[in-house]
Amino acid sequence: MSEIKQSPPATRRAAERASNADTYFVNTAARTIDLLKAVAEFDRPVSLGDLVSRLGWTKPAVYRLVRTLDSIGALRQTDSSQYVLGPVLLTLSGAALRATRLPDLCRPYLQSIYDTVHETIVLTILDGDEIVYLDRIEASHVLVPRGTIGARLPAYCSASGYALLSGMSDDEIRHRLRHRKFEPLGPHTARSIDDLLERVEQTRRRGYALNDEDLAVGHRSVAAPLRDHSGGVVAAISISTAAARASVEELRKQAVSVLIPTTSAVSEALGAPAPGA
Repeated sequence: MSEIKQSPPATRRAAERASNADTYFVNTAARTIDLLKAVAEFDRPVSLGDLVSRLGWTKPAVYRLVRTLDSIGALRQTDSSQYVLGPVLLTLSGAALRATRLPDLCRPYLQSIYDTVHETIVLTILDGDEIVYLDRIEASHVLVPRGTIGARLPAYCSASGYALLSGMSDDEIRHRLRHRKFEPLGPHTARSIDDLLERVEQTRRRGYALNDEDLAVGHRSVAAPLRDHSGGVVAAISISTAAARASVEELRKQAVSVLIPTTSAVSEALGAPAPGA
């Protein structure tokens, strides 16, 4: 994918507008946002040179701001001395999603899936190395594990987790789960980071994630990611069922015929670019 070219004078134009309307405009705050946006627009870790070229600022100015953001967790330095967005932004992004009332936007789509498959439907986001339930429509069938809104599950052993992680690079996933112990919660739980990365790569290729008793005995699910205007994965929707009620092949069919078309529609409502754009 070609990189997006952003006009360097963005902050300057904002400052000019603000100087006419608001004497309390803080230029450093605006420059900080510009730098974080620039990092987000690259599809890879970025160097200081990349940022100097993109933003049109002096190298010392970029370096001071990058070091500050790295120290507070808004950026993270990779082993190759380049930079990616840092973990502190997860809290902010989660709050932003809630502020935009993502559950309210998604509820009609969740209901549409439920009305078609009559299984438990869950909306989740990623927080650290766990998934968090934002909304859920419970099927009348008994399902284990059961969850409530706000509940958390490990990302390494759930279809929603695979879907949410699929928007990250393998290096980012390794870093995010570097302290996680891969406890065997189900017969097919991923037992190592390499095992997990293989499942995430399968999710990227198929467009949906599959959980066949990875999380618990007798539990199966499929999940697909939701993308926002940047193309990044911001949430996931899953269909959960008991293994006794649905085969893996039946779940695959539901993913292709029901889940992916719906998550594509939600992503479009969130401003996601069309596939291949």
